[in-house]
Amino acid sequence: MGSNFDDDIYGGFSGVTNKLFNYDAKEDQAFQNAVRTSSYGKKATTPKFFWNGDKLGSAEPTTAMARPSTAIRPVGYSSHNSKLFDPLNQAAKKIVVMENKKEETPEQRYKNLETKIYSLLEESIVASTGSKPDMATSLAKAKEASSLDRTLLRMRDQDGGTYTHNFDLTFFVLFNLANVYAKNEMYIEALNTYTLMTKNKMFPNVNRLKINMGNIYFQLGLYTKAIKMYRMALDQVPGNQKELRLKITHNIGILFIKMGQYSDAATSFEFIMSEKGDLKTGLHLILCYYALGDVEKIKHAFQLLLDIQIDYNEEEKVFQANSNPSYEYINELIKSDELHSYERKLRHLAEKNILISANLISTIIDDYFNDGYSWCVETIKNSYFSSLATDLELKKAVIYLKQDDFQQAIDTLKYFEKKESNI
Repeated sequence: MGSNFDDDIYGGFSGVTNKLFNYDAKEDQAFQNAVRTSSYGKKATTPKFFWNGDKLGSAEPTTAMARPSTAIRPVGYSSHNSKLFDPLNQAAKKIVVMENKKEETPEQRYKNLETKIYSLLEESIVASTGSKPDMATSLAKAKEASSLDRTLLRMRDQDGGTYTHNFDLTFFVLFNLANVYAKNEMYIEALNTYTLMTKNKMFPNVNRLKINMGNIYFQLGLYTKAIKMYRMALDQVPGNQKELRLKITHNIGILFIKMGQYSDAATSFEFIMSEKGDLKTGLHLILCYYALGDVEKIKHAFQLLLDIQIDYNEEEKVFQANSNPSYEYINELIKSDELHSYERKLRHLAEKNILISANLISTIIDDYFNDGYSWCVETIKNSYFSSLATDLELKKAVIYLKQDDFQQAIDTLKYFEKKESNI
């Protein structure tokens, strides 16, 4: 390879370097023409007329190259002080949201409070019931509901009574609060709440709440005040609500027993037995006359107890499986039925009360226990509960054996030889 200049790959580079990079724009005629015809190179003119203080003069326009336009303020900022930096335009979106959201009217606020009260009442009731009641939570919810209800009343008064207040809701709130107070054994607070309700004439039939007040006085041992409340409630219960009137009368009788006033208690129980007797009242009436030692009234009360009808017959509820094999399956279902269990329980209670009464009064209705017991057996045989006479006869035979009166025991047991049963 030779050293000829033409063979040098870098040859001539230094010769053109200055010409390329020492460019002079003034010497480039094409560039100067472009500048003059573009906005960059537009001529600036001065006004043809000007005011020199004395007269209006004229001036020849002068030419000057305008300076290139440049940024005169930071990006994102404004000359207005109220406008903040907001590149995502969040302020405009917020304004749109606020415009779409309507202002809550007083009526809507009133309705919303009512809805919240209903929700609190439901939560309070659920908390106070069930297998594991939470009485603390129930009381807290009841108090909050009562507070919101007072707020509703204030809103109504401040608005001049424009809104129609739901007094049924107020009654519900106060009643639940008093009931929860009583369950929490806060009896004074419960009584104060009930008293507040009874003084409000806007609540219909509010005097029936005196039954609840009587129950609280009973828990406190203030029997005289409890009887007073029961009687005041009894005066307000209409005659067509017979069941409620009899239950209140029964409570009054129980209080008289607690106070040792057996004659007054017997009067209450006699009234119930004459209207619509039940097993519990019949037994209580017998106990009152037993405490008073009145033999004739004891016998009368025992007969009243036997006259109570129990609509239950085991034989009527059993289908004969011989006629249809499927009846056996039906009989099994009946035995596990809740209604069947309740009826059997009621029947068992009736038998228990009658047997207890017979064992109790046999020692007082006659000079000899055997004679008194025999009277009870014969009376039962002629009653609706004639089947119980068999049990009493067996117990009578056992009593004779305990007394070493074997002949009487044998004569009593011979009674069963004539029975066509498996006794």
